[in-house]
Amino acid sequence: MENPSNQGTSDAPGLPALALVLTVACAVRLALAAHITGPGIGDAYYYDDVAHACARGEGLTSRCLWNLVQLPRSIPYPACGYWGPGVPALLAGAYALLGPSPMAGKALMMVLALALVALGLFIARRVTDQRRLVVAAGLALALHLQLCYFSVTLDTPVPFALFVNLCLVPLALCHCGALPPATGLMLALPGALAAQLTRADGLLMPIVLFGFAAVHLGRGTVSRRWFVLLVVIYLGAWSVWLHRNQVAFGTPFPSSIAESIAIRDYSELFKIHTRPSVETYLAQGAARIVSDKVDGLIENVKTLLAVENILLVLFVPFAVPRLLRSSFARPFLVYFVLLASSMSFCFNFQSAHGSLLHSLPALFPFMFAASMLGVDRLMSWLSRRPRGTPGRWLGRTLLGPAPWLIVLYTALHGLGGLSPDGAVRRASLETARLQAQLASWRRSCSGCAPGSPFMSNDSLTLVGLLGACVVQEPRDPGLDAVFELAARYRIGHLVIFGNDRLGVRPWDGETYRHPTGVLRRVKELAIDCPTLGHRGVTIFHFEILASGGRPADPGGARPE
Repeated sequence: MENPSNQGTSDAPGLPALALVLTVACAVRLALAAHITGPGIGDAYYYDDVAHACARGEGLTSRCLWNLVQLPRSIPYPACGYWGPGVPALLAGAYALLGPSPMAGKALMMVLALALVALGLFIARRVTDQRRLVVAAGLALALHLQLCYFSVTLDTPVPFALFVNLCLVPLALCHCGALPPATGLMLALPGALAAQLTRADGLLMPIVLFGFAAVHLGRGTVSRRWFVLLVVIYLGAWSVWLHRNQVAFGTPFPSSIAESIAIRDYSELFKIHTRPSVETYLAQGAARIVSDKVDGLIENVKTLLAVENILLVLFVPFAVPRLLRSSFARPFLVYFVLLASSMSFCFNFQSAHGSLLHSLPALFPFMFAASMLGVDRLMSWLSRRPRGTPGRWLGRTLLGPAPWLIVLYTALHGLGGLSPDGAVRRASLETARLQAQLASWRRSCSGCAPGSPFMSNDSLTLVGLLGACVVQEPRDPGLDAVFELAARYRIGHLVIFGNDRLGVRPWDGETYRHPTGVLRRVKELAIDCPTLGHRGVTIFHFEILASGGRPADPGGARPE
């Protein structure tokens, strides 16, 4: 194992470098916060809603079944059905301490983001022994647009990235000999648990944790008794959440990850009853499956290169030979391989772009350090080439300033996104406009039947929640579930989101008669938010009537 004392301590960045990087990170995030209205974009509204319910003592449930439409008295939605409970629990604590305002949640996210940047400096220090590369990696991490954006919204990437690195760093330190193995593995345990409670891909963390624990068990650096103790502590902590899932859902694992393997197109998320099973999908043969996954992987790579800053990605391969020889880097490399392979197999299908978009930021601290090391090694190799050979002049010229040029590019890329015409600004404004439009529409609809709750049937929510309520066609058997739930929960109205691009086509006409009930169209609303992906969406409001044409007992109490 390598000796950490031989890693350039004389050139290590000190407190001034740390203060510089954190100051830049804080300033950029404070400036960006002015561009973000409310909780943020997309899932941030859902986490905010669940956190408020949790702060009120209602548990990890939500009144809204779609993250952009908050519908009063909807079916309670346990957070663990689709989204993880980690972020709502953190936000609930912030709201309890600082008040129920999105600014309290954003303040928490900024603190977590600064901790992530500081941890990124530490990781860069272990990856390379050059002060300028460490500082450049820290500045790139502090200025990266996507990470800056997630630092001031109530979404999962920043907390998840921090938890993942709080697990990987102790593992790396004990693997390279800087920490006793027993201490490092025990310190990594809380990060693994927190990551698993925050995002679905956090399920990979116990694989990494216990994989390295098994390595040290085989080396004899930890005892079998201690290994069993680690497993018991982990299972004991996790069994509480599994029991909660069993009570809420009837199963300890309410995830639809396995079903996502069989999805070939984004519109199939809407076809709950006609979605191909895993068995049917696997029966198509290896050639078709590989073709589907390769197409999806190509689309995801395009998205990642467009969003994750292509210059940083391009230089990472030049650092791989050194990283493979580094004991410290191995946990990060193992996690990257697990993340990329699992996401490629489970979630990559052609029309769902960027499956790794929310997951890859967890590796940004390591990737940025590796990219700075890679560009330095590339320029060093070019500068050592014989006189007169192509690239020698470029290497000698850019050997010093290359890392700072990447930092400059990262800053300019971020400023472009923050400009009045930038994507972040447009998305924030469109989100605020959409919220106001939907709130006004909801108030006008509520006059049709005062006190009646709504039921939203957005596809992504129902995949993890109801499992059988998406109205795809007039004769879709999902309508049986709609009327069944309407009777069970005293639901008087139904909201359907129609989007031709995604294959959701509500029928024409004012009413639809079903053997178990009637739907009467009350009104509709057309919305168009291109930045959010809602182009040409029509929202339909239906009143749910019993088979005899009577209202479905609206406004009643929800049964236990």
